[in-house]
Amino acid sequence: MTLPLFPDPPIAVSEPIQAVPDRSQVGTNKLTDSSPLHTIPTTTTPLSIRAVAELIHERLRPLATGRHLVHAQWIRPGINTGARGFLSVTLADTQDNSASIEGFIWERADVQALLQQGLAFGCDLSDREGRCEVMLEVTIDFWAKKTKPYLRIHGLNHVGMKGLRQQQRELTLRRLEHEGLLTRNQTVPWRRPALRVLCIGKKDSDGCRDAITILGRSGFRFQWTIHNVAVQGVAAVPTLVQAFSEVVKRKAEYDVVLLIRGGGSELDLLAFDEYAVAHAVACCPLPVLTGLGHTADHSVCDVVSAKALETPTAAARFLVDRVQSIHEQLRLSRDRVRAAALDKLHRYRLRLLDQRPGFVRQALSLVHTHQHRRAANWYAVSQSLQGCLHRHRRLLQHCHQPVRLHARRVVQAHRTSLSEQFRTVMSGCPALIASHRVQLLVWRQALPLAALTTLVGPARLNLGELRQRVHHVSCDKVRRAQGRLHRLHAHIQAASPERYYALGLSYVTRSDGSVVRRCGDVTAGDNIEIYLSDGSVPATVTRKETHDHR
Repeated sequence: MTLPLFPDPPIAVSEPIQAVPDRSQVGTNKLTDSSPLHTIPTTTTPLSIRAVAELIHERLRPLATGRHLVHAQWIRPGINTGARGFLSVTLADTQDNSASIEGFIWERADVQALLQQGLAFGCDLSDREGRCEVMLEVTIDFWAKKTKPYLRIHGLNHVGMKGLRQQQRELTLRRLEHEGLLTRNQTVPWRRPALRVLCIGKKDSDGCRDAITILGRSGFRFQWTIHNVAVQGVAAVPTLVQAFSEVVKRKAEYDVVLLIRGGGSELDLLAFDEYAVAHAVACCPLPVLTGLGHTADHSVCDVVSAKALETPTAAARFLVDRVQSIHEQLRLSRDRVRAAALDKLHRYRLRLLDQRPGFVRQALSLVHTHQHRRAANWYAVSQSLQGCLHRHRRLLQHCHQPVRLHARRVVQAHRTSLSEQFRTVMSGCPALIASHRVQLLVWRQALPLAALTTLVGPARLNLGELRQRVHHVSCDKVRRAQGRLHRLHAHIQAASPERYYALGLSYVTRSDGSVVRRCGDVTAGDNIEIYLSDGSVPATVTRKETHDHR
């Protein structure tokens, strides 16, 4: 909705404004509302700037009645740092940025209220670099000091902002549909069973606690990880997008993503209608379950997710029911397989029992046949062996006589050869023995002399040297032992009690036999015993004197 700042003047022509002779008369001469600007005649007396400003103000005064609803772009906001703390912003046309007008909020409390409204709708109206579309309730006003019109901002229009959000939501849905992402996450295959769950939501919130409680009490081995994000406000969109980017990097660690929130008003769920968040959900490589706690309407994330549930509790129960259904299917499959196996085993058992007599008869027949065949083979083998033995016996008898004669000839030849060799050896033995006997005599005469010169002499010298060395070593050991004995004797003599007695020393004991070493060991009146070299002297302590020997 675009409102004209300067509407066309009415057609009716009024009386022209008369020239003002001086500045004091300018304030009294004003145009009526029905006088168009182009009817002001050219006068000989010039107008002052104040007069021109008042003319413009009078012309704009009809537009300042009542509030107007304005659809604009919120650009370059700035909050004054002075005591008043007013806010100024440029409001540009949504289709043409060249058409713009300044907007102001003069009271600090009104500025804070407007910023809070913007955060409720997911817009940071204090961000100078940001740009967002807003629906404002404004009043057209005139700044007399700078002679320009401006818009006095009273606040955001809730109905208009909701309608704008609905348009943006529909635009986001059309964009996702054009990109083919509305049903993309629904086609992602589920891992069976989906036990590794990534919960994306606000940590320690009621929704997260309820979902984790249901998963923990299900009886199945769910493994959950909570990724803490902001679910409302300005930080919601970037943290949600960052969470799904982490899912893409670590998709092998999880089976399903649980996007949950503990409920709230429609304005608290605006982050889940943003295109960036919906795109991240649609492109997630894992199935995404949404439980945003909103029963009245579906967000864009609900539309593009694999399954949309009303609450985090319902989403967790859906996962539990899915695993339970898989468990039931496995149990039924196990029962069917077991029943089929038992039935087939029973049929095979009955068939075997029916075929058992035939098997027994066939087995007995086979055994009987093999016995007859074995007996026949044994008889044939025995007959063959007997014939072979008979033939070899006749062959041996035929070969016995030639072998015997050949053996006799060989034995006779060897006997003749041995006789000849014996005679040769006996004829050569005396000469060989005589030569060895002469050599043995020579060795016998030379052996004593060689032994004396080569063995006995050096050995005798070594024995002499060893004897002297042993004697010296023994003498040294004896002298050292005697010296040690003399020192020990001197120590014993020095420690002898007779020596101390000879020096005039004695020792004192108390009546109980304990030795008195210090004056503190006895008191006046104690009985003591003084031991000397030739006896002891009993005494009684009358007084004590302490001496410092240092």
